[in-house]
Amino acid sequence: MTNAQTRPISELSPQNLADRLRDYQSSAEGNRFPELVQRANQLEVVLRGRLEILAQPAPQVAFVAHKGVGKSTLINGLSGLWLDGEPPSADASSVQLNKHAVLPLGNGGTTPCEIVLRPGNWEIQVEPEKDEDAARLVQQFAEWAWHKAHDPSSAASGDDETEEPSIELLVTARPPRLQPDLERVLWGLTGLKREKISTGAGKVPGSRSGKSATVHHAVEAARSFERKEDFVDHVLQLARLSERRRIQWLPDGEPRTWLRHMLLSLFKGELADQPFPRRVVVQGPFDSLQWNGRAVPLVDTLGLPAVTTDRDVAPGTRRAYPLADRADLRVLLKQPWTLIVLASSFNEPPAPAVELLTQMVEERGYFGETLAERTVVAIVDAGRAGSGHFEDKETERETKEDRCAENLVQLGCPGWPSPDVRWSVDDARQRVRCVNVLDGGTPELYVFLEESLSRLAGGHARLLEEAAAQAREFFHTLADAKRRTLYNQVVKELSASVQAAIAVSRGKLHALGMNFLRPFSSECQRLHPSSLRSLVQWKGDGTQNAWALLEFSASRALEHCMLPLFSSMHVRAEELRKRDVFEEEDNARLIDAELEQQRRQFDVFVQVFTSIAVQVLKEQMLNDDLLWARSHQEWGTGMKQPSYRERVAAHFEQWGEYHAPVVSAAISQRLPARIEKITDAVQQLISVLLG
Repeated sequence: MTNAQTRPISELSPQNLADRLRDYQSSAEGNRFPELVQRANQLEVVLRGRLEILAQPAPQVAFVAHKGVGKSTLINGLSGLWLDGEPPSADASSVQLNKHAVLPLGNGGTTPCEIVLRPGNWEIQVEPEKDEDAARLVQQFAEWAWHKAHDPSSAASGDDETEEPSIELLVTARPPRLQPDLERVLWGLTGLKREKISTGAGKVPGSRSGKSATVHHAVEAARSFERKEDFVDHVLQLARLSERRRIQWLPDGEPRTWLRHMLLSLFKGELADQPFPRRVVVQGPFDSLQWNGRAVPLVDTLGLPAVTTDRDVAPGTRRAYPLADRADLRVLLKQPWTLIVLASSFNEPPAPAVELLTQMVEERGYFGETLAERTVVAIVDAGRAGSGHFEDKETERETKEDRCAENLVQLGCPGWPSPDVRWSVDDARQRVRCVNVLDGGTPELYVFLEESLSRLAGGHARLLEEAAAQAREFFHTLADAKRRTLYNQVVKELSASVQAAIAVSRGKLHALGMNFLRPFSSECQRLHPSSLRSLVQWKGDGTQNAWALLEFSASRALEHCMLPLFSSMHVRAEELRKRDVFEEEDNARLIDAELEQQRRQFDVFVQVFTSIAVQVLKEQMLNDDLLWARSHQEWGTGMKQPSYRERVAAHFEQWGEYHAPVVSAAISQRLPARIEKITDAVQQLISVLLG
């Protein structure tokens, strides 16, 4: 018998507790109490998960913001990435700032992918886009140029996007244009650039002499091709995607100047044999954040679309949820060691990240428990502080921080572990900092982020201790028959409340199970017609990613169906606490522990069920060419008609209703392999959803 087996439960480490839980599951007593074995297994899984997270820490700081807010400026300041080693003056203009910065700024729309900064020797590494995905981008670029060239109503070759397509091309309407940062790479890869030239020599048809005009060489080249397919093949040959395999570059000359030049060239597609970048990793001996004796990588994420005014939004539409079509950000939000820094504008923080914060709160169960510890706000002061009616710059910055903290509380942050949990203003204040990296704010930002990383690590340590405390409580209940009876009573009471709530929500759950595409089709009706057109044309992988939108809509719909379950459990828990037998603090903890465990089970169910449902629907939908063809035809029927989105959404909804039996059967087959222990409540949910 080992020392750990003889020591008191209260003295066991989390690792020893996990081992003791595993041993109990195969013990003679465990065989007599299968419900306790199930509980021990759940506790062991949670405990080992917490241990694994702390045993393999991989912290990184990801900066997330809408384009033009200033997140790249923050990263340049933190890393000391200025051409002469020193930041420009605090009153530097945006042009001067960009000239000093090593990482390109350009007021947004400059970088086509994620950039990761890691300490080390100077080096650039590129993680290339998959060949098929890069080819799809080239095809969209070529098809847009061909339609632009062959549409009689288009301008000569410029970038005027206001003209309407001709009647002849309505059925095969021009595909949506790529984002500028993506198109810029393809200009270099294909050699078909856009440039301004003098029209004095009459080189540009329709242009007046003595003026300059923008010429898109891809459009000009497309004029000599009668068939679109031939031009697409021509552009693919120019791109030479299969030959572009270089992924590493070492410095040549002064490192900072070299790095800036190489990044600008890389993002313009001008480097020899470079692939289309999916992620760029930059190494160098620059300044870095430190946590627990290790350097922490910085991640400059692809900027979210710039916020527009209401006049820029088409009637009857809204902006898509920021995370609905950004799979890269969804991955970051789920990683337990990623500190998310939301860069906010100075005017009204945390804007323009309000929609992003709102969606994070709505999907809190999906993204994990540490989301509150992993999210902070950095208000970017681009020299605005001190210009208002305040005593000094610091006073105005502190006022902005106070206002941002109040707004975070009003938004309902963090909404975990239950929707009614809210930060106090002081709690939110610890997660907000307003800085100007050009005016001595870099050290302050360093301290803020390092404190945030420590809070993140502390959050993981707290969750481990909570899991260990629940494990100790489990063993204490075994030694006391009375407490064991009380525990079973709590389980029975909360389970009964859940079953009653499921019965009340049966209609909504059953309706969702009968057509998992109904929430998705509703979201499609809110998209801009061009975004919906892109989604349909590229079978889900257009400028609006259908699968991220499907994951978001299904997850949110299921979360909404689950709300009555959580409310019912909390009501029953409060009723239990009023009973005499639960007045003792130790007994009352049983209620809290089981309430938390029930919530964890449902959160796992939401995550797993949503993941499987999206996977099944994606496979089935991609195999049905008729679905996409019918939806594609609606664009030619008349994109100007108000019912265009409704017609396309109707195709998706009808498809979901017709294929519901096949989809439900496929989900039922895969669920058991992903959920090790299916409780009665979860089984009842599955039956209602898939029955």
